[in-house]
Amino acid sequence: MANTVLIVLGMAGSGKSTFCHRLHSWLSGSNPKINSKTGLNDKVCGINLDPAVNEVKMPVHYDIRNTIDIDELMQKKQLGPNGAILTALNLFAAHIDVLISQIEELQPEYTIIDTPGQIEMFTTSVSGQIITQCLSGTKGVQVKMVYVVDGEKAQHPQCFISNMLFATSIHYRFKEQLLVAVNKSDIEGAEKIKKWAGDFESFSEALPEEGTNTPLTQSIALWMEEFYSNFNLFYISAATGLGKTAFIAEVNRKEEESAKEKTEEIISSTEHTESQDESDLPEAPASVIESIIETLKKTTILCDKPSADASISADEESIESEKEEKSSEEKADREEENHINSTQNTQKIE
Repeated sequence: MANTVLIVLGMAGSGKSTFCHRLHSWLSGSNPKINSKTGLNDKVCGINLDPAVNEVKMPVHYDIRNTIDIDELMQKKQLGPNGAILTALNLFAAHIDVLISQIEELQPEYTIIDTPGQIEMFTTSVSGQIITQCLSGTKGVQVKMVYVVDGEKAQHPQCFISNMLFATSIHYRFKEQLLVAVNKSDIEGAEKIKKWAGDFESFSEALPEEGTNTPLTQSIALWMEEFYSNFNLFYISAATGLGKTAFIAEVNRKEEESAKEKTEEIISSTEHTESQDESDLPEAPASVIESIIETLKKTTILCDKPSADASISADEESIESEKEEKSSEEKADREEENHINSTQNTQKIE
């Protein structure tokens, strides 16, 4: 049975965790597959990857907090909150094969992964790419990225275009199908977002005429329109269930063309194809990913014992430093001796 993995991303305060909870309920439907041992619904596998969250709303089969204590990690490694979250994800990514085995044994129809509220911890890190690519490369798994937008804040033009930029970044970094869920679409004024997403003129008219950022925002929106106009935008409400039918239908739809082919199609339709950047490069082969995972397992920040290479390097630097210091002392001694001899000779002549 195919397993659709939904990796849910979103800014802090966007309603991402509440959305995950409601999405779990929507996908469970009227025919849940209750596990008699755990009491969980095995039809939908819930995974929490936010080690700093106090309470997880969604029923989860795997919780990163059960294996990694972020407070202990901060104290032991002398890290700040963001550094601890990133380190926790590195630890998780280094053992992603264990989770994949558990998911394969469970055989769910859907897997929902709730990521940290500090969105850049997942989207810009190596561990985020490893987790996504390893899941995507698993037989019978279809990965879809879900970016949750705060529909209330996105009613401001600058915030709207910032979200579209972030969605574009996610799409081109991970090269998986992207679903943009505009949450809180039941509140007043949310309809303007629909107009902006499909009509540059409407968005341009909403900008303040004398705003200091207006020219920059207009330029970005004009250039980006060709990109975000191709996204699948869904106007939903985790609170009321608005838009859930269309969203679930898209979740269940099987992609006939890969996300990479879609990316190439969008790029070819624009005039900005002269230079090749990192987003155009092919995905890393499995051997490279395995190598990175092994590196994560051995890296100094994840273990108490520094690697042998690090120790050797430190010893070599120490030896070189001692040599330089000794050489400087010998030179100073010679200069002092020459000065004394010169003084004595002068006194004899006198």
